[in-house]
Amino acid sequence: MLRPKALDHVALKVSDMDKTLQFYQVLGLEPLRTSGPNADGVRSAVIKVGGQEINVFYHPHFVSVDKENAVGVEHFCLNMEAASIDDLIADLRHAGVEIFRGPVEFRDGTSVCVSDPDGSTWNCASRSRKQPDAEYVARPHDAYRTTGGRIRMSVRLPRQRLPRNHVGNNGRRAL
Repeated sequence: MLRPKALDHVALKVSDMDKTLQFYQVLGLEPLRTSGPNADGVRSAVIKVGGQEINVFYHPHFVSVDKENAVGVEHFCLNMEAASIDDLIADLRHAGVEIFRGPVEFRDGTSVCVSDPDGSTWNCASRSRKQPDAEYVARPHDAYRTTGGRIRMSVRLPRQRLPRNHVGNNGRRAL
């Protein structure tokens, strides 16, 4: 039986690397490394999110998706450190980030929705009680119904330490 322990990383294709990196830095995420452009104009970056990573890839031919009919990832959720949802909203607005939905209350907190430069939806959540980093990856009752009837799932990622010299599915070794 397969038993996944954690989500290692998420990879995103973007249409503007500079705008994307600026957006994620405004959200408080730390770029670990960047590369490129190569001869074809391809660039990449790795952004730290707690103990996980977002790998970002740019190619001059990538275009944003049709928001109305897009398939694939519905949204990502970041647990934000904030005293309250009001403080989080104030911080986002101060940073120039537009909130397009929310605040929305759910089981253990409240979130607001923002979009990155390519239209990917990010829930920024303020939790009403502290959740340990390694408590869970996702549970079915973390889903909630929006007014449109769609189900949303917020996935919180536990920290995972790989053994020294572990070879991942990308062929790279952990340091």
